[in-house]
Amino acid sequence: MKTGAVIVAAGLSSRMGDFKPLMAYGGTTIARHVVRLVRNSGADPVVMVTGYRAEELEAHLADTGILFVRNEQYGDTQMFDSVKLGISAVVSACDRILLLPVDTPGICEKTFQQVLAIDSDMVRTMYGGRPGHPILLRSCIAEELCSYEGEGGLRGAMEHSGFLITDLYVDDRGVNWDVDTQDEYRELIRWKEDRI
Repeated sequence: MKTGAVIVAAGLSSRMGDFKPLMAYGGTTIARHVVRLVRNSGADPVVMVTGYRAEELEAHLADTGILFVRNEQYGDTQMFDSVKLGISAVVSACDRILLLPVDTPGICEKTFQQVLAIDSDMVRTMYGGRPGHPILLRSCIAEELCSYEGEGGLRGAMEHSGFLITDLYVDDRGVNWDVDTQDEYRELIRWKEDRI
């Protein structure tokens, strides 16, 4: 079963006050670290949806072999719009799709393998009672989710789809730890150092 991946990295990073994908993490950048996580899971092709500072980010990752799709309306659209662009770019090339935002570099490699071991319409990770990433969708279902126009973005689309959602409870705080502020970033760095 062929698995592709979509990494969403189109946002403005407005609350961070810095460009999140290029911030330092694990001896590299957040973007390179997340690409490596996804590549190590065996996903191919890997598509990154860019927007804000797209040329800079695409140049930074040009040697990774991933594909890029731009959300030219990144300032006026929601994350789910970028997800739809990414799904459209990869859906015909794979049987299922991993989805995650670029600002979740704390996810453990083991979690990706646990997600990929499950055969279900949709798989989402759970930690501390909250859903997280990565999310895994069958390609045929991913296309249908893209037609959803209700509230709640991707989560709303999944919960209103009628398809089976398998919740995978993991011991991995990184699955729902989005790095949106400088304080969250510093806390994540300290947490990573404590794990080593």
